[in-house]
Amino acid sequence: MKRPIYCEKCYDEIEYCSELVVVFRFLKICAYHDKCYADEMKGLNGMVTSNTSLNSLTANVIVGMYFFLCIFFAIISRRWIGVPIAFILPCIRMYSWLAIERHLKA
Repeated sequence: MKRPIYCEKCYDEIEYCSELVVVFRFLKICAYHDKCYADEMKGLNGMVTSNTSLNSLTANVIVGMYFFLCIFFAIISRRWIGVPIAFILPCIRMYSWLAIERHLKA
């Protein structure tokens, strides 16, 4: 079931995944048009908005590396507090996909 996704800046509907930028801002997942995100980064809000979008290849690589490094260090140090911490970023990325990205056209 498709539901409309609206831009946080211009409040227009985002129709295609290619024009979507998803960022993590103040414990909230925000969706922007790619042009609105560029304008947002130029302004004062650029200081509080993440520079890396959650739906980019770079973010996926960072999440994967973070996950495996946390697990690796948890095994090496035998302190298992790293295992729940390792799931924080993958859960944020999965929530981004479930809440926003899957509702858009490819």
